Amino acid sequence: FQTLVSDSLERADPPTRQALLEIIAASGITAPPEAWAQQILAALSSDAPDAAIAAAETLRLKIFLPLLKAIGLDEDRMLPVRLSASIARLRIDPRLDSETFEFVLDEADSAIPSTESLLAVQVLGTAKLSREQLLELTDLVSELGPVELPTLLTAFMKSNDPDVGRALLAALDESGGLQAINVQNLAKIVANYPTEVRDGAMALINRVADESQLDDVRRQRLRAIINDRGNPVAGREVFFGQGSCH
Repeated sequence: FQTLVSDSLERADPPTRQALLEIIAASGITAPPEAWAQQILAALSSDAPDAAIAAAETLRLKIFLPLLKAIGLDEDRMLPVRLSASIARLRIDPRLDSETFEFVLDEADSAIPSTESLLAVQVLGTAKLSREQLLELTDLVSELGPVELPTLLTAFMKSNDPDVGRALLAALDESGGLQAINVQNLAKIVANYPTEVRDGAMALINRVADESQLDDVRRQRLRAIINDRGNPVAGREVFFGQGSCH
């Protein structure tokens, strides 16, 4: 089957090549034939590299790194393509060069969450960042809301630097998204840091625990209101009609 895909890629028209690349992306193969790698390299250089990016992410060959980096930094390409290429890069090499880091950081810092900003946060959360990059990233921690913050914080679980830990705690103390982090996850985030950082996190952990108890009380109150007076038909009309939820 691998030989069939290789032979087909060489003479395929664009739609067929797209389908074959999607098959490769879904294959889970880690030791592909050389012909696959060469065809993916060619497709990465095309105007529509989406399927090739997914295939490169699956195969995780270092030969793809230069082109994936180039796509990520190419301002003429669509933003989702650039961010997808950056994520695919990290599956091969988790480090993030300074140029790509600054580009992704700018995209993640959005006043209103969007598909693109969430993708950018995913890139940052997936990467193995340097001490300096993590310290810079703490500024974003204090600004993000509950939608993006949990994903971003995974980047800090890979460090044990006390300066990073202290900066992270200070940023979380000011973050409006702290409510999205439960006690267990917050403890995991600081687990690798020195004792002083873990001790410093206790105030935050207690605060999150207290707010969680308040949330339980609010949920019980809302549940009682819904059970007594809820109208799902009217709610659906608001959600999909005059409201902005949809």
